[in-house]
Amino acid sequence: MIFLFLANKYLTKPFFEIINSTNNINFNKLENSKFSYKRKNKNEFDILKQSFNHMIAKLRRSYKKLDKAHNINIELNKNLATKVQDRTYELEQTNDELEQTIYSLQQTQNQLIEVEKMASLSGLVAGVAHEINTPVGSSLTGITY
Repeated sequence: MIFLFLANKYLTKPFFEIINSTNNINFNKLENSKFSYKRKNKNEFDILKQSFNHMIAKLRRSYKKLDKAHNINIELNKNLATKVQDRTYELEQTNDELEQTIYSLQQTQNQLIEVEKMASLSGLVAGVAHEINTPVGSSLTGITY
């Protein structure tokens, strides 16, 4: 009976205290997580609790660094999204300008083709007129003489 009482007090109870504390660690509130132990006692459980407290302190620092890095990452993602939107807008503007330039070049090309057709037609008409006028003019001159 005495053995069970002592085993419960010095073994089972500290084990369950450590187990419950580790199971209930809230990573969002690591500041509140701490094992209580007696500094003057140097039994294995107090040493283990002290070790857990050091581990929780390291976790707290790591969690703060991780949280800070996460916030920086969020900010960088926001900035990147803004840059992507700005560049997309600029590319759309440039694309619109290029489409307008292509349309203008196509219109100019069509006008040049029409001008070239008219120039060719006028040259043809002038040539035909010359070919007709020369014999007709000579004939007219000969008839009137």
